Amino acid sequence: MVIASALAIGRASAQPVEASEARALFEEGVALSDRGDYESAVDRFQRSLALVERPSTLFNLGVALRELRRDEEAIAALERFLEIADASFDEVPRTQARAWIESMRRALAERGGTLVLEIDPPDAHVRVDGFDVTGESPIVLDVASGTHRVEVSADGVGSETFDVVLAAGGRETRRVALGPRSSPGLDLGEPHRLAAIVTTSAAAVVLGGAIAATVVREDQVARYHGESCAPTTWGTRRDACPELRADIDVSTGAAIATWTTAGVLAGTAVILWLLAPAVSSEAPPVAALCAPSFSTSEITITCAGRL
Repeated sequence: MVIASALAIGRASAQPVEASEARALFEEGVALSDRGDYESAVDRFQRSLALVERPSTLFNLGVALRELRRDEEAIAALERFLEIADASFDEVPRTQARAWIESMRRALAERGGTLVLEIDPPDAHVRVDGFDVTGESPIVLDVASGTHRVEVSADGVGSETFDVVLAAGGRETRRVALGPRSSPGLDLGEPHRLAAIVTTSAAAVVLGGAIAATVVREDQVARYHGESCAPTTWGTRRDACPELRADIDVSTGAAIATWTTAGVLAGTAVILWLLAPAVSSEAPPVAALCAPSFSTSEITITCAGRL
C-alpha cells in the first residue's frame, strides 16, 4: 500500500514550534508506514494530530489503521479527513477515502461481531440461535451482527434465556450464573419407577391383611381352647382342635395367601425399581453443530451467516 506522503498540509493556524514538531512527527509516521510498521506510524500520526489537525495527517492515519484492520478507527479518521479537507485539497485522496469507507463498512457488516459467554456451571448446555455450542468458559463466538437468542441450562440448576444485540464489528460479553446445583429428585414420571412405587404400596396393604388374618386365627384358638389348644405349629394345632378345623383352615388359608401375595408384590417392586434408569446429575453432552472447529477457549462459528 502506497501512503500518500506528499499531500498538501492544508491551512492550519498553529504556533511555529508546534507546527514544526507536528510536521516532524507526520514525516516520521510516513516513513514508518513505508516500512510497514503501522503500529508505530499510528502513534506518530496521533501525536502529530494532538498538536495540529491537518487533513494529510488524518488521511495517513486512516490508511495505517486500515492496514491494521482497525476499521472502525480508520473510518472515523477518514470521515474527519473528508470534513476538513476543503475544495482546494486534491480530489484523488478524497475519492479514495470515500471508497475505503464504503468498503470497510461493508466488511464490518459481513464480519459481524464477537459474543463472549462466561458460563457457571461450566458443564451447562449452551445454545445460540438454536445451535448447540460447547467449550470451556469463556466461550468466544464469531457471529453475524444483529440479535441472537442465547439459551443456557443445566440439570438440577435451572435455565436462562436472553437476547444479545451485536453491532457490526462489536463485542459483547455476558456472564450467566445459574446458581447452585440441587440434588436430583426421583423422577416419578418414569414408568418403571412409578410402577415400583405403586406395587410397593399394594404390598404394604396386603401385608397388613396378612398380619390381620394371622391375628384372627390366633384369636380363634385362644377364644375356644385357651392355652390347652395352643401347639407350637399350625398343623399340630389343627390336629389338636378337630372341632375348629374348618375355621382354622379358612383363617390359615387367608394368612398364607396374603403373606404370599405381599411377598410377590414386594419382589415385583424391587425388580421394577432395578429396571428403572438411574437418575444422573450430569448435563447431557452437547455438540457444536455449527462449530466444527473449536479449542478449549474459543469456538469459531463457520456458518456465522446462519446465526
